[in-house]
Amino acid sequence: MMVQKESRMSDQNAAFLARLTSNCIELSAACSIAKDFAGMIMQRDPERFDGWCQQVNAANVPELVAFANSLDRDRHAVIAGITLPWSNGQTEGHVNRLKSIKRQMYGCAGFVMLRKHMLVPP
Repeated sequence: MMVQKESRMSDQNAAFLARLTSNCIELSAACSIAKDFAGMIMQRDPERFDGWCQQVNAANVPELVAFANSLDRDRHAVIAGITLPWSNGQTEGHVNRLKSIKRQMYGCAGFVMLRKHMLVPP
């Protein structure tokens, strides 16, 4: 809800978010920072990254500062992720699906059992 465009948000959700952010300065800052981050990613504008990091540090929300510092440590990968057209999202989706299936088997899924489950649908 924090990164959703206001034009796409229901009136009830918009009012709820406005109440939340008006009562908590940190949440208001986090909402603004999250929207700026989403905009930077969606518009593929790596020039905004340094300004966004400065905005996070000025807001002084510890969780966001830690997130921004971890992104800044891997700056080249973040810039490449913003600018390059390639994504490993599809691969990550398959890995996530396999891990979910393995968890459903309560840890009993060795490679052989997992392979049988994946090759022969139930």
